[in-house]
Amino acid sequence: MKKELLSGVIAIAMTMASVGCGKENKNPEPEPTPEEPTPANANTVLSFKMEGNRALMLSAEREFEVALTKNTGEDFSAEEDITCSLALADNPQSLVNAYNSQKKAAFALLPEGTYSFEASTIAKGAKGASLKLKLNQAEIDKAFIASQKPFVLPVKIAPGNEVVSSKGYIYVVCPAYEEEGDNLIIHYSREPEAKGVLYNYKGSVERAVLLCPGGAYSDIPENDIQWVVSGNNGFMNMAQATNSMFAALYYSYPHTKYYSHPFEDAYDLLSLVRARKGEWGGYDKVGVWGMASGGHIATTLVVNVPEMLDFQILMTPLVTMQKDGTQDGACRSLLGDDPSQDLRDALSNEKHTAAGNPPAYIAYAANDQSFSMEKNAVAYEAALKANGVAVEIHSYNHNKHNQWWAWTAKTGDVDFQASVKEFLKRFTTSGK
Repeated sequence: MKKELLSGVIAIAMTMASVGCGKENKNPEPEPTPEEPTPANANTVLSFKMEGNRALMLSAEREFEVALTKNTGEDFSAEEDITCSLALADNPQSLVNAYNSQKKAAFALLPEGTYSFEASTIAKGAKGASLKLKLNQAEIDKAFIASQKPFVLPVKIAPGNEVVSSKGYIYVVCPAYEEEGDNLIIHYSREPEAKGVLYNYKGSVERAVLLCPGGAYSDIPENDIQWVVSGNNGFMNMAQATNSMFAALYYSYPHTKYYSHPFEDAYDLLSLVRARKGEWGGYDKVGVWGMASGGHIATTLVVNVPEMLDFQILMTPLVTMQKDGTQDGACRSLLGDDPSQDLRDALSNEKHTAAGNPPAYIAYAANDQSFSMEKNAVAYEAALKANGVAVEIHSYNHNKHNQWWAWTAKTGDVDFQASVKEFLKRFTTSGK
């Protein structure tokens, strides 16, 4: 089963012609990136170096690779120094409108005066370069307060040599940051309601944890989020007790044609957490924590980008999309009424574990009535162990879904909160 990391987004099976996404949509549509014709008088073409069909790119690093090719499509080395830079794409507002219409998004065009482009040189003999976008973050944050919409900027390549042409453009997402008390809200996704919220991010911390709440891919439950901020039993208490920064994911809800939206949001927030670790606590250990259907998002990250994660924590996790083990409502919200078996297989993460997956902590209620723990938590444990991955797993004699505050030494072999804190403390940033 082919799984690709496409230019900063997880796009599982997005380019597989054989994969269906339900009867009404056998092949998910690619991102809207029409090819521009190459001028007849140009022998050399500059284009964005991208894999797959993803055009929407997070600006976490704000550098974009471009490559030289001949008109025939072959790689090409510069015969002389070539100056180039990014530039605003033609008809940018129309492009944003088209993207919003096609992708059920709500982006606003990044206002003028909040960004600039930095020229770069493709040296003689080189095949490409990195181009930079400079952002005025303070002005972007002010503009967001007025618009209450996430920002995107369509950019193209501007070559400084008349014998070189360019083709294609990309949509660059420009996150806005908003402080709310002691927390930081990150607006970076296609929908205004989708965001990341950072807790305990000020000062020096030892690790960062990406929190993926449940909700069956249709409604992020407030009790999951409240557990982040509530008192003695909450994530905030756990963050402070373990000196960790927690980043809560409010993901975009999937649409049948674009089932990858929650995974894209999770990957993008994870990328930001890694890229800005110097500003958000100085950690170098990063893990993911998934609850219920959020466990499916978490394990999707684990099996696709294991190199970005140091550990995984899963609570009553949904892992599979197989008919005999998935949660029907979550599967329907994510993949539609009648997904193909290929698509079910591609998104059944117990099938894609590998030796390089990070160590895992798994806890679940043995009598959970929402979906089969044997086909999810236990099957995933077995798959990880078969690949030599370290797993700590605990079962609790309880029948309520995700009521982890009742997972104590009286209902299981260990107290959940005490044991998960000990697990977290194994992953410590060096020198802290």
